[in-house]
Amino acid sequence: MGWARGLGAAAMALVCLLASPAVAQAPEQPATFIVFDGSGSMAAPFANTRLPRVGLAREALGRALQRVPQDLRLGLVAFGHRRGDCADIEVMRPAEPVDAPRTNQLLEKLSPRGRGPLTQALRVAAKELPQTRTAMRSLILIHDDADNCTVDLCALAAELGKARIAVHAIGLALKPEDKPKMACLAQLTGGRLYNPTTPEQVGAAIDEALKLASAGAIPKPSASAPLQGERAEAEVPETAPQGLYLRARLAAKGPLLRQPLQWTVLPDGDNQLPVYSDTSLNPFVAVPPGKYRIEGRDGPLQITGTANVVKDKPTVLVLTADAAVMRTRLATLRGGISLPTATVTVARPPAEGEPALSAPIGDVVSAYGGMEGTFLLPQGRYLVRAQAGLARTQKLVTLTPGADTALDLTLDVGLLQLEAPNTTPGLPAVFAVLEDDPDAPRGRREIFRTAERTIQIPLPPGTYTVELRQAGIETRERLVVPSGEVVRRTLTLAAAQVSLSSRLGAQALSEQLSYAIERIDGGGSEGVTTSKPQPTLLLAPGRYRIEGRYGNINARVVREVEVRAGAAVQQIVFDHAAGQVRLKAAGAPGEVFWDIRDAAGRPVWSTGQPEPELTLQAGSYVVRAGARDRQVERTLDLRAGERRTLEVSFE
Repeated sequence: MGWARGLGAAAMALVCLLASPAVAQAPEQPATFIVFDGSGSMAAPFANTRLPRVGLAREALGRALQRVPQDLRLGLVAFGHRRGDCADIEVMRPAEPVDAPRTNQLLEKLSPRGRGPLTQALRVAAKELPQTRTAMRSLILIHDDADNCTVDLCALAAELGKARIAVHAIGLALKPEDKPKMACLAQLTGGRLYNPTTPEQVGAAIDEALKLASAGAIPKPSASAPLQGERAEAEVPETAPQGLYLRARLAAKGPLLRQPLQWTVLPDGDNQLPVYSDTSLNPFVAVPPGKYRIEGRDGPLQITGTANVVKDKPTVLVLTADAAVMRTRLATLRGGISLPTATVTVARPPAEGEPALSAPIGDVVSAYGGMEGTFLLPQGRYLVRAQAGLARTQKLVTLTPGADTALDLTLDVGLLQLEAPNTTPGLPAVFAVLEDDPDAPRGRREIFRTAERTIQIPLPPGTYTVELRQAGIETRERLVVPSGEVVRRTLTLAAAQVSLSSRLGAQALSEQLSYAIERIDGGGSEGVTTSKPQPTLLLAPGRYRIEGRYGNINARVVREVEVRAGAAVQQIVFDHAAGQVRLKAAGAPGEVFWDIRDAAGRPVWSTGQPEPELTLQAGSYVVRAGARDRQVERTLDLRAGERRTLEVSFE
């Protein structure tokens, strides 16, 4: 399934890693990874229910795992469930024999948080799959949204398809605009795409995906098979080996199809597992006598039939597709620039007219990534849309059975390349591209956002505003992107790094610390607080008041600093003069209430804890302990670095 041509120079590293020969095992076992979405949107209710998507999917998967064959090696990868950034991916379980209780325990730990690095999670899971020669390898993606970390999913799908790794994607009530983004995943890997809209459909989709992943060994075509490659139209001799010889035609009485299909052969009957499942051109399948169900698939095209295999004779089955071939070629209007990413999507069009380029494409039937591609489609009318970045074009086309249609698509597009060399590692930084919109706040509307530090994005010709933001600091530039040209910009933040730390005498402090940073020169930036023991902050040029706090009472040091743009990292050390004291009451007639005041009688702290431990600024204090109608008072002289116990007696 998914035989799009000319996908471009896809990265070969993953293909080589995933498709490299392995030492043969006897017998080899199928292996799959569940790739589970733990991003923030999974906490939302599913469709018209009150059930959170993560809980519904978790329960459906738990039930399905009870019915999976024990020889399946199953692993688990989750994403977006810990920090919620674009690197938040965790291999929770390697590919091992199915252990439903253990897998369920791991799934219970998922807590949906932020962004969803879906593409990178699939890449990580694919690398974790064990090497095999004949056993099925697959990924089962359970998600509710497209990748929002600006990674090319279709490019990865092409790599996985070459590595013979099928991806079955289960989208929990996907939004219409997300369906085109996911279509190439199944199209290019030979997997299935599910879009369940009820809880029952979620369970059925997971069941079927696991059944496909458990299919076992993939039989290879017999060396004695008379039909291979260019000999596909040859007659099958009566003396050919027993088994199935499968072919397909585009149209009745037309020539045999010369593109491979995803063929599946199952024994007739309910709940039967495939005896053959592979992408091939006119395969030979050696099977014992009996009745079989045959399916040939490529994207939206699906043809089925049945055959009775008889003993010691070849059985030929030719299926008619009533389909057409559409070959698309994408070009730029001017300049011939090289586009980093391009996607062509095929959908069923509305009953009348042609939707606007800005409208969702609708019912997607197929997609691929690259500048050229080939589709095998059932006869009918289609809307074909090409997109690179934010540039789009589309055409309507009608396909008739047996037709071979060439479709040229032209994008009016320029390429914007941005880099941010001086952003601070470890702090979130965001590129944003905005276009003029009189109806939007401040007259601009954000059309693109990414956390990558170097990006290139195709754009329709026009005037744009680009912004770089990090830690509340931003810089922007207004620029023009002409058709067919590459516009390069380097954005530099006017900022400096400030590193904070605290110590008590010669001892570096690492606990009970917090800092409050306030601009005092009228710069207008908001205050910042942090409880990291040694934070590095990115600050705009200006004058700041920084307060370092040790403990939560009165041990504080204040510094005023001048921050200059472009300077080396400014180190600021807070020298605290504080001590720690533990308060104890002996012979108290009941619960004790503590009250601490400084030498001038000003309140410092009070608590009802029986034996509190606290950090105080070095100095003199009056400590009062009250119990019922009695009160005892002691003085406390606390030196810097001192740790002591103050006992108050009621006896």
